[in-house]
Amino acid sequence: MGECDAAYQVQYADGTTHEIVLAEGDNIRDWTAAPAEFARERGTRSRVAWTGTTGLFPVVCVFQMLWVNPKPEVPVRAVRFSNPAKTACPILIALTAAVKPGKADLEAIAAAQTKAREWLKTGTAAADAGKDADARDALQQAVKEDPKLDAAHQRLCELIEKTRDENAALAAYSAWAAAGARSPLPYNKVGEIHERRGNDKAALEAYTKSLEVEWNQPQIIEAKSRLMVRLRK
Repeated sequence: MGECDAAYQVQYADGTTHEIVLAEGDNIRDWTAAPAEFARERGTRSRVAWTGTTGLFPVVCVFQMLWVNPKPEVPVRAVRFSNPAKTACPILIALTAAVKPGKADLEAIAAAQTKAREWLKTGTAAADAGKDADARDALQQAVKEDPKLDAAHQRLCELIEKTRDENAALAAYSAWAAAGARSPLPYNKVGEIHERRGNDKAALEAYTKSLEVEWNQPQIIEAKSRLMVRLRK
């Protein structure tokens, strides 16, 4: 681990404290550093959550860190910043607490995911047989059961694009993006459609989200820069 640059101090109701160390290169970087993985990270899981540009720096980053509370049964009284060395100026933009699902919730999620995969299999078979209407119905059921099933969203979007109905395609790609797509594809498609329609602001938002998912996309970086220039005029 690198040297401690700062820390979050999680203070529990029982009087104990847990310190989450922030160390340059381990789980945090300068916001102007090039995006990269945190290969040395231990105890936390960090990633690039957002990238952008400024007049001085071609790429700037915001990082997201996941920390699993080792004492979930004890209430947290406070979370404080500690920066004794004062060698850097760390900034916390937001903090979100999540609760682990119970057994019944996990079973319901697993059942829905199983149904979604079955609908995906049915839809894929129908699409391969040229039965596009049946395929669309099955794939719509798949994403209804499991909105995070990227493979079903992608196959559904491909079928809808075959109809050349841009409104339907925009709705389908937007739904995929809203479900938290792990692929930059839906955000890029939404951006392309909005850009063709002259809605530069919406296109810029879509491209920005795409780069949060996958920062190394030269064409999308170029498109985002182009839109930012146009919007400044």
